[in-house]
Amino acid sequence: MDATDTTGLERGTDANPADRRRHQRVGTMWMATLQSAGSLHDCMVIDLSRGGAKLVLPDAQPLADTVELVVGGFGTFRAKRVWQRGEFAGVQFLDPPDKIAAAFRNMLP
Repeated sequence: MDATDTTGLERGTDANPADRRRHQRVGTMWMATLQSAGSLHDCMVIDLSRGGAKLVLPDAQPLADTVELVVGGFGTFRAKRVWQRGEFAGVQFLDPPDKIAAAFRNMLP
């Protein structure tokens, strides 16, 4: 699976363990704001799941360990930075998956 692949795999499949995901991801192209260490960053959510999101940060600013992702029309979500490579970052939501799915109006599988 390459870095642009947004398909998710359920745990317990025979796929490569590095490719397994707990929640299926959905491709998006949503503008959002990331609050990190007291500063605001515009970003784009390029994929989303009940467990987290993949973001593109135009300024490639290093993120704090804990952030808030503000997605217009859906809400503000507490998350932790799991990885960051240049302008790309992955965050894991700190709220339960069902709460995330409800916030996104059950758009997530």
